[in-house]
Amino acid sequence: MRAHGQWHIELNGPLIRLVLLDAFNEEGIRQLRQALKRAINSGAEMPQLALTDIRDSAIAIPEAYQDIRELHSAMAAIGVRKAAYCCAAHCAYGEFVLEPLWQHVPGVQRGYFRDDKDALAWLQQD
Repeated sequence: MRAHGQWHIELNGPLIRLVLLDAFNEEGIRQLRQALKRAINSGAEMPQLALTDIRDSAIAIPEAYQDIRELHSAMAAIGVRKAAYCCAAHCAYGEFVLEPLWQHVPGVQRGYFRDDKDALAWLQQD
C-alpha cells in the first residue's frame, strides 16, 4: 500500500511539534510513527508536550485509527503528558474524531485550539 499523508517534525526541549498535511492512511501513520521514533531517539531529552497542527490535514481514514491509537500509546509511554491540537475553525470536528482515539490513555491531557499561540499557552500551564 502506498503511504498517504505528509508531516514535519520539530523537537525543541520538552516540546515535540508536528505539522500534518493531507489525509493519512495506515501506511502513512506507520511511516509517521517511525519518523517520530527516529526524531525522539536523536533528541537530547524526551518530549513531555506535543503540539500537532492539523489545520491542513484531513486527519486520517478510519482504517488508520488503530495505528493512531498505537501512536498515542507510544506517546504516553515516553512521557508525553499534554497534547494540544491546532485545528483552526475545525476544533469541534478535530475533537470529535481524535478524542475517541485517546480514551485508552487517560493520563494524557488534551486540548483543541484555533491557533499555535493559544495551544502553546495551554501546554505551558502547569
